[in-house]
Amino acid sequence: MLESFHLAAGNLQEVWSQVMSPGTLLGIKRLAELPAADFRMDNALWVRIVWDFLLAYRGRGVDRNHIFGALVPLYLAWAASYVSQVAELSDAEAEGRIAALALAFDTDKPYLMARWRWPDRFSP
Repeated sequence: MLESFHLAAGNLQEVWSQVMSPGTLLGIKRLAELPAADFRMDNALWVRIVWDFLLAYRGRGVDRNHIFGALVPLYLAWAASYVSQVAELSDAEAEGRIAALALAFDTDKPYLMARWRWPDRFSP
């Protein structure tokens, strides 16, 4: 999973730069530099990735097949990070991680709403 992400980090910069905000791209760049043992995608970064891809899909500025193809390695990176974080946790603690992720999506909803309503104010 991480190998797919690292390969994409070297090859998908052009597509990612059309989809994601500069701050999100910087977060991904920093993530790609981490060794596998330290690899952790925080909730805030994953939420921004999801929102940026959702907005790109809605905006139709990028071919939708490219959008899906560019999202897959990011999802795999998130999944690898999540699995490594919850592997040693109890069921209740793992559910707490899901609740924290849901809260991160809720907390960052104003970003989505602003870009949804006024897409011309921001273009990656």
